[in-house]
Amino acid sequence: MNGDVVLDFSHNTNFTTLDWQQALTVRFTGMTPHVGEMLGVRLIDKKTRHEISRETLRAIESADFDITLPGIQKGDEYRIDFFC
Repeated sequence: MNGDVVLDFSHNTNFTTLDWQQALTVRFTGMTPHVGEMLGVRLIDKKTRHEISRETLRAIESADFDITLPGIQKGDEYRIDFFC
């Protein structure tokens, strides 16, 4: 989930059912030599080795940009893979 989120609240809501997921943002800078090239980034859960999320740019548009990978959870460990 990205952006604003609206949660419905009623008295005696059971908050133990909430399972917040966060997003990891990777800030790329100085990528001038790679403008126009493809870039893939994926987020892997280190324990399960499952892919959590993936973002692929067909062509890098500028030297500085961000890629956001949703799905991280507090307490888990992750690995980031880059591919082209």
